[in-house]
Amino acid sequence: MTRVKKILYLGWIGQANVGDEVLFEVFKTLFYLSIDRNKTQCEFRIDGYQENQHYKIDISAYDLVVLGGGSIFQFISYLNLCKNAQFLEIPTVSFGTGMDGLFAGNSAAFDANSFLNHQDPHLISILFQVASNMKLLSVRGPFTKAVLCSTGIEETQIDVVSDPALFYDENRRAVPSGESNRVLVNWGTSFNHVLGKNEERVERELAIAIRSLIERGFDVTVYPVWWRDVECVIRLADRVDHAKCKPINVVYDAHGLASFLANSAFTVNFKLHANIMAAAVGVPFISLAYRGKCFEFAETLHCNDLAIGTDKAAARAILEKIQHLEVNRGAIEKQIEHDKQFYRSKINSFCKKMVDLI
Repeated sequence: MTRVKKILYLGWIGQANVGDEVLFEVFKTLFYLSIDRNKTQCEFRIDGYQENQHYKIDISAYDLVVLGGGSIFQFISYLNLCKNAQFLEIPTVSFGTGMDGLFAGNSAAFDANSFLNHQDPHLISILFQVASNMKLLSVRGPFTKAVLCSTGIEETQIDVVSDPALFYDENRRAVPSGESNRVLVNWGTSFNHVLGKNEERVERELAIAIRSLIERGFDVTVYPVWWRDVECVIRLADRVDHAKCKPINVVYDAHGLASFLANSAFTVNFKLHANIMAAAVGVPFISLAYRGKCFEFAETLHCNDLAIGTDKAAARAILEKIQHLEVNRGAIEKQIEHDKQFYRSKINSFCKKMVDLI
C-alpha cells in the first residue's frame, strides 16, 4: 500500500484575501513540482490550516509543518503549532515568511532592535525558539532577516527568497505594457493601521491622481484584493466620478486578477500582494506603501523608487512616481524580470530541500 505523507501549511487562508490564497496555491504547486519520483514512491497530501478557537488539530498526524507566506512570524498561535511539532520531532520550515510594522525606507536604514523593542517579549522569545529549530528557514526579504538576526538567529541559517506569490503564473503577459491605455488601481483598508494613520487623506489624493491619468487618456479600473476592501473601492470610484474610472465590486481569484493585470500599462497599489501579482505577470507597479512589508518587497526587486509611504502619498508625489516609471519602464521591467529569475532559482532549491526532509 502506498504511503501518504502529510504536510500542514500554516497561513492566513480562508479569509477571502487573494494574496494569502495565492501564497498557499504557489506553495502547493512548487512542492509538487519538486518531487523526484525516482526517489520516492510516496504520495503527498497538503492541508491548509484555518485558525479557529473551537477547532483543534492533531499535529502529530503530520510529517512536515510549514509556516507559510505573509507576516506569519507574528502569529503566536502558529508559532506554538510549530513549537509543538518540533517537540514531537516533526520537521518545520518557513516558506518565505515575513514580519511587518509601521516602518519605511530601505534595509540600510531599518533598525531591527528598535522594531523588536516594540514587540511582545513573549512573541520574540517563541519566535527565536521556533526559528532557531527550523530545518529550513526562508524569509521574504531583508527586513525580516534583520529582525531574526537581532533575536539571535545566525545569518547563515536564513535564506531570502522574496515573497513566494511572485512565482504565480509566470509569462502571462498579454500586451506590452507601453501599448496599453489601461491602469489598474488597487484600493482598500487596513483600518488606519498605516503609515500616517489617515487612509481618508490618501484616498482624496489618489482620486486627484486618477483624474490626472484620465485627462491623459488612460482608462482606470479600481479593484480590491480582500472582501473588506470592496466598499473602499466603490467609494474611491465615486469620489473620482468619471465614466473612465470603473470599480470592480468583487474579489477575483488569482487567475482572474492575473488576467486583468496582464493587460494593463501599469498599476498603482495599496495592498502588498497587488504589487506582487503585478510583478508576477511582468507589469510595473507603484506601491502606496502602507506598512513596512511593502518597502521590503520593493527592495527585493530593486524597485525602491516605485514605493511611496502612505504618509507622503500626495497626488503630486504619486504622479511623479508614475512619471519615473514611464520614463524608465524598460529598465524597470528588465530589473524585475532579472530578480524574479534570481529568486525563482533560490525558491526552487529551497523546495527540493524541503521535499527531501520527508
